[in-house]
Amino acid sequence: MAKTKTGYVPPKGKPTGSGHETHGLKNAFAVNDLETENALAEQYTDSEDKPSANVNLRHKNRSLPKGENNNNNSQKSLIMDVISKDEFKELANYQADGCVSIFIPTHSSGVEVNEKYDTIVFKNNVQKARQELTAKGLDQRKVDSILAPAVDLIKDEEFWNKQANGLAVFAAENFFKLYQLPLPVKEETLVNSSFFLSPVLPVMEKRHRFYLLVLSKHACKFYEGDQFEMKKLEIDELPTGIDDVVPFELKEARQLHRRAGTAAGPGASVGASFHGHGSGLADDEEYLQQYLKEVDQTLWTEVLHNQHVPLVLASVDY
Repeated sequence: MAKTKTGYVPPKGKPTGSGHETHGLKNAFAVNDLETENALAEQYTDSEDKPSANVNLRHKNRSLPKGENNNNNSQKSLIMDVISKDEFKELANYQADGCVSIFIPTHSSGVEVNEKYDTIVFKNNVQKARQELTAKGLDQRKVDSILAPAVDLIKDEEFWNKQANGLAVFAAENFFKLYQLPLPVKEETLVNSSFFLSPVLPVMEKRHRFYLLVLSKHACKFYEGDQFEMKKLEIDELPTGIDDVVPFELKEARQLHRRAGTAAGPGASVGASFHGHGSGLADDEEYLQQYLKEVDQTLWTEVLHNQHVPLVLASVDY
């Protein structure tokens, strides 16, 4: 990876994407005074002051690497896909010399992930922030302190392999937070006495979450979605089909038992049938009920017991 005076050059001559606007996001607008910021917080957030229990953190709280502590009072960062009212107010009211706001579009798959494109773009923007902090007269030790968590993030391959559509980073001395966003953002880096928040306003709007259960005898898949995206949820205890609940060996044994009873004569046929039906239809219904109950109990125990979210069922008529 080559380095120039203005930053790092991606492999194979790919552009960093600087200056290119993405689609599907409202145009950013500048906000300069705290009163207006607080008014926007009231407008674009719901009544919840804290993230609800069903907001999943995409990543563990991040601080400096183990064994390092460049900032004695370093505030741990949060990686979330929703910004609460309190979070927004904290960012809006924070003021300090050298508040760094970095926004980049990111990718969850494809050649961009394989060639570490997002990492390179982020590194270029960290380099730009360093130049701007230095130009504002901050001494080198303070610049290093502000950007230390961002520099460490560049080295985290696991993080860069699990991206959403956009990334917002807010850094200052003893302060560092980042948010994975469900919408792409325009690439830009700003250094000021407060953070630049306009690009995150669209994700402040209330999310309309729902669950989708796709169900058949041979497949069971569970998804979570909203107006931005849909993702499959992996639930270890959820059956993947009826055979996970009723083993094939058990069904085969019952069928053999029926055939044996039928061969022994009419009297034996009645005695060998568990439900009084020679066709095995009752057994099939019993297996299906057992399977559906298992799906229902698993979803309730693992996910739905503390949720107030609509559940959509996609299935054939059994």
